Amino acid sequence: MRELPIETLVPREGKHIPVPGRRAPLAATGERMRLTTYWQRRLAEGDVTIATPLSEPAPAPVPET
Repeated sequence: MRELPIETLVPREGKHIPVPGRRAPLAATGERMRLTTYWQRRLAEGDVTIATPLSEPAPAPVPET
C-alpha cells in the first residue's frame, strides 16, 4: 500500500472545517495533513485549498568592498 501525500491545507475564508479525530477545526493559517479521502472530498467541494509554497527569499545583497 502506498503512502498518501502530505499537503498544507487551508480552509476557504469563513469556513470552519472539522479535523477527523480532533475537536478543533483546521487552522485558518493552514495545517499539514495527509490527503485521505476525507481531505480529497473537502478539496473537491472547495472547502479547502492546497497552500502554494512561498518562494525562496531573495539572497541578501553582498556589500561592496
